[in-house]
Amino acid sequence: MNEGNYSALKKYSLLNIILFFFFLANAFIPYHSLYAGDNALLAPAITPSAPAITSFAPAIVSFAPAITPFAPAIVSFAPAITPSALAIVPSALAIVPSAPAITPFAPAIVSFAPAIVSFAPAIVPSAPAITSFAPAIVSFAPAIVSFAPAIVSFAPAIVSFAPAITPFAPAIVPSAPAIVSFAPAIVPSAYAEPDAYAFSVGGMAGFLYGQGEEIVYKNSNADYLSQLLWDMKPLFYYGYTFRFERSKLLERPGFFTGLSIKYGIPARTGIMEDRDWLDERDHRLTHFSQHDNFTKNMLLLDVKAGASFPLFRTLVVKAYGTVSFMRVSWESYDGYTQYAPDSFGRYDEWSDSLPKSSMQGRIIDYDQTWAVFGAGFSATLPLGAFNIGLSFDISPFILSAGIDNHWLRKAQFNDYLRGGIFLEPRMVADFSPHQRITLALSVSWRVLIGAMGDTHEYVRYQDTAIFIKKYPNSAGAGLSFFDMGLSIMVKL
Repeated sequence: MNEGNYSALKKYSLLNIILFFFFLANAFIPYHSLYAGDNALLAPAITPSAPAITSFAPAIVSFAPAITPFAPAIVSFAPAITPSALAIVPSALAIVPSAPAITPFAPAIVSFAPAIVSFAPAIVPSAPAITSFAPAIVSFAPAIVSFAPAIVSFAPAIVSFAPAITPFAPAIVPSAPAIVSFAPAIVPSAYAEPDAYAFSVGGMAGFLYGQGEEIVYKNSNADYLSQLLWDMKPLFYYGYTFRFERSKLLERPGFFTGLSIKYGIPARTGIMEDRDWLDERDHRLTHFSQHDNFTKNMLLLDVKAGASFPLFRTLVVKAYGTVSFMRVSWESYDGYTQYAPDSFGRYDEWSDSLPKSSMQGRIIDYDQTWAVFGAGFSATLPLGAFNIGLSFDISPFILSAGIDNHWLRKAQFNDYLRGGIFLEPRMVADFSPHQRITLALSVSWRVLIGAMGDTHEYVRYQDTAIFIKKYPNSAGAGLSFFDMGLSIMVKL
């Protein structure tokens, strides 16, 4: 095959490949610092205090001029203070549960801000003298830290004053109601419903390893007249995936839907083998040919929608309907033939030792299209950041169409098929390094067999196909492949 033909096979997917890498860049770049978002885990504890914390802003800002001269001295404390900070952390965690009760004190505390700020001018000139006390103050750190448990023990008593003090808050801080109204906007995640749904998008890449099959039947007994096998060994692909489902699948039943699209990368993917059983006396192989096979395009589109159910809060089971659309196009070039000699329709037995006759150029093209309407179920076991799932899809509702062009004979055969069986077992293992990012490895085996129907024969004259004859129940097709892919999903 010349370079021009091969280059032509690749051109159609260049734009999709560029879009694929552009998508990955956009998936990674906005989230390169997602780990910083781990502090959001504290949101449930901190959120109740948001209104009170917000009210400190004016007072804190007014301190800036007075605090600035202390910066050098404060920085010098860091080495000595750090060990004490680690000791204080356990006490801090003990105080956090009291945050909702302590929050009502905020308005009263804020009311002291003007008085405290008024001391700033008098304190600032004393900064050098105060700084000189730093070594002595730091030496008290261990003793001060030791009081933490005792201080924390007062929390219940302090909290008990909240009901009595709370009524005064509106009078002390008239703007409090307005500030509180902004809380949902300030910490939106804290107000999200625990059973909310999430939309995820992702990119994928992988390979298929299998074959397409084209069949011509000799009679109603389903004896083969001809069989062509088209390799995909392997065929690499890239694609996109979209999913909408409940954020916490173990919480309660819910609805889900998903879409995946895979595009094959044009390439030589093995060989095409063509076998014929033309002898009139018995079912014996008479003709064989082998050619270089190129997969010029491939599209797999799968849509699923159904319901998910948690079992004992340890397993997620899904039942769903599925629609699959598949199209694969192959071209064969060059190669050789081995034909048994014949005499008036009677052939000698074919053997591998028959002489080979070489062929050059474009030999046969074959396009295969499938539409499958089925159902499936899956079970997923969550293991912390890891999930392992198994699924199985099945359908007898299959439609297929095929177009075969024999270029040397100038013949075209259009096949219209139905029936058969579709099966696809699948295993998926995924890992979530962050609450918004999921990496997944998927392995599946898809098989379509048994589809049968009619063939319409045409003769090609220039760019026109002229109908010749219809052959009822003479056509068949199949498709089977192993699929392994990696994907990255980003939850929006």
